[in-house]
Amino acid sequence: MAKLREKHYTDAKGKRHRSNYQAEFYDASRHPKRKRVSLGTKNKVAAELKMHELERDYVLGVYDPWEDKPAESIPLSVAVGRFIKRQRRLGCAEDTVAYYESLLNRLVTALPVKLPVRDVRCEHIESFLDECEIGAESTKTYVRHFRTFFNWALEQGLIGKSAFTAEFDERMRRLPDDPLPAFFTLEQFEKLCAAADKHAQSAYVSRHRNPASIGDAIRFLYLIGCRPKELETLTWRDVDLDTGFVHFRKTKNRKQRKVPMPERLREHLLEMNERRSTPSDADELVFTTATGLPFTKEARKNLTRRVGAFCKALGLPSELNLYSLRHGFATAHAMHGTPARLVVGMMGQQSLEMNDVYAHYHPEGSLRWQNAVFGEPVDLKAENERLKAENEELRAEIERLKVELQGALIDV
Repeated sequence: MAKLREKHYTDAKGKRHRSNYQAEFYDASRHPKRKRVSLGTKNKVAAELKMHELERDYVLGVYDPWEDKPAESIPLSVAVGRFIKRQRRLGCAEDTVAYYESLLNRLVTALPVKLPVRDVRCEHIESFLDECEIGAESTKTYVRHFRTFFNWALEQGLIGKSAFTAEFDERMRRLPDDPLPAFFTLEQFEKLCAAADKHAQSAYVSRHRNPASIGDAIRFLYLIGCRPKELETLTWRDVDLDTGFVHFRKTKNRKQRKVPMPERLREHLLEMNERRSTPSDADELVFTTATGLPFTKEARKNLTRRVGAFCKALGLPSELNLYSLRHGFATAHAMHGTPARLVVGMMGQQSLEMNDVYAHYHPEGSLRWQNAVFGEPVDLKAENERLKAENEELRAEIERLKVELQGALIDV
């Protein structure tokens, strides 16, 4: 076990001073055989208490003085508070920070009061997940957020080693894959737009300032593939109707992007622009509620409920929701054969596996695919016949030129 050692130092005048106490561990099979660890205090009673804590962790196998730094003993709730402040300081989206705060505080509540963060074991997390009674997808989401927190705690020296064991990691790998997200087909999207337009013409809604707000948002989300939250701060300054691009400045991953709009969407935005009361105000919001209020989180919840009501009335699958419009955008492009790097760039996705893809995303290269997917349908048979006719005309022209050239050579 460990022994308490006093450490002294001599100043420039030759005077001897006592420094912080140290804990000395001994193991004949290690190199060096003796390892001293600073206890960070000059108080002998406090040093003894801290040394006993380190001894306990050493016996349990969660601390190795030859490799690990002694973890700072602070309650889990305090560590969570520090982590949340750090996330806000890094500029993470408020919704993301709020999710971390809610999930981690639920873990704090489920564990013993004032439990030190370095005493949180994998068994604690497994018990919490079992009590939540959630599916595989939610379990993976919870664990991903817990890993981020405990990796930060490890970097800060608040814990000696990761809270997750190899057995737990294997259990997570055995969980079933996430189900494919529900998406709107083009036919379902058309029905949804028709339902939204009919709703806008109702007596109650038509008296409002912006009765077509729901249909406008639905069309934009499906034809541009953005996140619902990105509608909140979009202004007419960000919409270039001449070149056909939308500039998203405030995004989830804090990376601006330009996305081409298909001709169908550009025409609808021109119609929306004509409905504006102040067309010269470039800072006016593109999307508002029916009453003209900003498209806030509560407004997005109302839109989600309204989309769900439309789907139920139309007899569409119950799995469809507001985010299914974004999934429909991606699926439509995938079925049409649009290069994956362009789809990822237009949607503003971010993942470690797609880093190389982002480097090659060019907004201009996506414009023809947007029009190809969401533009007017093309009659492939008629298009082939037209191309064959053009080829025949070209062959006939070439034969005519050959005859003229031969005649000219004979005359010479």
